Amino acid sequence: MDITTLIRSINVQHSTTFGPVERYRSGEQGAFALVDATGRHAVLKWSRDTRYVSTIQDVMRTTDALRLAGYPVPHYLFTGIVEEGAYAIQESLPGVPLHILTPHYLTEVFTLNNIQPGRAILPQDEWPARVVNTVLYGGDGYCIIETLRTYSSTTVELLHVLQAVVNAHRDDDYTTNDIVHYDFHCENILISDNHISGVIDWDGTCSGDAGFDLVTLLCYAYTQHDESVKAQLWSRAMERSGRAAVSVYIAHMLVRQIDWAIRFYPDSIAPWLHIASELLQYIQDT
Repeated sequence: MDITTLIRSINVQHSTTFGPVERYRSGEQGAFALVDATGRHAVLKWSRDTRYVSTIQDVMRTTDALRLAGYPVPHYLFTGIVEEGAYAIQESLPGVPLHILTPHYLTEVFTLNNIQPGRAILPQDEWPARVVNTVLYGGDGYCIIETLRTYSSTTVELLHVLQAVVNAHRDDDYTTNDIVHYDFHCENILISDNHISGVIDWDGTCSGDAGFDLVTLLCYAYTQHDESVKAQLWSRAMERSGRAAVSVYIAHMLVRQIDWAIRFYPDSIAPWLHIASELLQYIQDT
């Protein structure tokens, strides 16, 4: 993709004057920092799949509702289709990625998570199927279970255990009317002046159980070794979702992260397998 050509096409469509600043290093999709002639900063995300426009329309409905409730989310300025694919331009929020989660920021995380329950905008019929089916059958571009089946005897056995946990609770009752971010980790949490200034990358948002976002953050917290943070996340996730649901969510996250590590980040395979061994002691008895 020629980013200059893409931006030129967008400017023609919307009579804007955006130009590229840099490509963001974090994030798995193409994302670019932009600035226009007035000095307004924005973020461009794009996909070769034109269905991305439909995704962004769902994101906009969700983030609009959250913003009205006081949740710091990006405002989407433009979206559309050009020859190169589909795009969305959103305002650039202040701040930098959190990187390290501390008890100070965890308090604000819990405040934000408390906004999500009962505010579902999107259809509620895909939860818990989205987290259950990705463990049992695999996902689309992520949670590729064949990766675990073929990597090693350790990952084969791990997948067997995780699938057993999910099968045991696939038909339980789950909360389905919350807003779920679905990729709630530190790199998507922005901070400024010692406070959370924004939460970004809502492309995976859906209706479901807001406790899933706490479990996502909990799994990543195991890479940072702050026992206080882990303990608080465990407590709040259990309170929000219950032990059985938390176990299913952890199973999903382990499949997600270990598959991703095997395919793209081999140096992180061993650390994530170690994290899996730690988490299994909490979920196998459910």
